[in-house]
Amino acid sequence: MHPIDPLERTLVNSVTETGQLDDAAAGYAKLMDASKRVLKLVAIAEMVEVSEKDTKVSD
Repeated sequence: MHPIDPLERTLVNSVTETGQLDDAAAGYAKLMDASKRVLKLVAIAEMVEVSEKDTKVSD
């Protein structure tokens, strides 16, 4: 059942849109958290590569 009152209809639509935006923001936050973990792994991998190259040059 859809509200007939224009004000009620507007408020219901606003709440619905806000909920969808909250879901989108939560999804974006999860992506950002995941990308931080990936960047840390990449940095560690690069440090290991540099360390291995230094070891080979030293030998």
